[in-house]
Amino acid sequence: RIFRRTDLLQLDDVISKIKKKSELSYFIVDETGFFFDEILLTLQPVFLGKSAAKDSYAVLHIPDFNLDEILEALRTVSLFSPKRLCVFKNADQLNAAQIEKLAGFLKKGFKDICLLFFSQKKTKNKLFKYCVEKGTGFEFKKPYESKMSYWVQWMAKKEKKTIGPKAVKLLLAKTQDLFQLAREIEKLSLYIAESEEITEADIQGLLYSTRAHSIFELTDAIGYRKKRVALTVLEQLLNEGEAEVFIFSMIMRYLRNIWKAVSWKETKSERDAQTLLGIHPMFWD
Repeated sequence: RIFRRTDLLQLDDVISKIKKKSELSYFIVDETGFFFDEILLTLQPVFLGKSAAKDSYAVLHIPDFNLDEILEALRTVSLFSPKRLCVFKNADQLNAAQIEKLAGFLKKGFKDICLLFFSQKKTKNKLFKYCVEKGTGFEFKKPYESKMSYWVQWMAKKEKKTIGPKAVKLLLAKTQDLFQLAREIEKLSLYIAESEEITEADIQGLLYSTRAHSIFELTDAIGYRKKRVALTVLEQLLNEGEAEVFIFSMIMRYLRNIWKAVSWKETKSERDAQTLLGIHPMFWD
C-alpha cells in the first residue's frame, strides 16, 4: 500500500524531507486541511527563502482562474522573484484538459517553480499519480479518536510546551477539531507565559473560565475597533479581579504584533511575518 492511516510520524517525515530538500511538485490529499497547512507552512520559506517577494506566492481556487494565463505568468522571469510557489486548491476539480496542461508543465521541470496541489477528497487523476511516483504525493486522513492525544502533544511541543495526560483529556473533552485544538494550545501557551507545562488548572482557568476568555474577546474587540464592546469587556475583567498588569501586557502584545505586521508589509511576505511573530496562518486575518 502506498498510503497508511495518518499518524504523527507521517507528517513529521514529510516536513523533515521538505526541510532537507524541497521538490518541484507536491499533491496533498487531506480530509482535515490541517496537515496541508502545516506542510505549506514548512514548504514556503524553504523553497522561496525568507525574503520572498509578494508575486512569488499565489493561491488559486479551482475553477476561478485562467490556467493558460497562470502558466504563462509562471514561465515569465521576474526581476523580483527568482522562484515561484503556486498552490492549487480543490485540485480534485481540475478537468481533463487542465490536468494535461499541468502534467506537461511538470514534466518540463522548471527548477524555480513549485506547484502544490491540495484536495480534501482522494482523486485518481494523472497529477496525483505523477506525484506519487515522484514520492511527493501524500494522503492524510482524519486521525482516529485514539490518536488525538498524540496530536495535542505535538501541538504543545511546537509551542515549546509539554502537556500531561490528564490535561490532554480535559482539552479533548472540549474539542477534537484539529484547527480548534491548535488555537487553544496557542492561547494556553500565551496564558502560562514562562511556564513549560500546560496543566489541568491552566485549561480550567482559560478554556472553562469566562473571565479568561474575555482577554481574547477584549483584544478581538480592539482589533475590530468595537469601542463599546471593548470597554464593556474591560469593565467586566476589572470587576472580576483580573490583574491590571496581565490585561495591559496582553493588549500591548496584541498591538505590538499589529504594528510590526503593518511596518513589515512592504518589506516582508505575509508568511515571513507570520513566522517571525509566531502566528499561525489561520489566525492571521
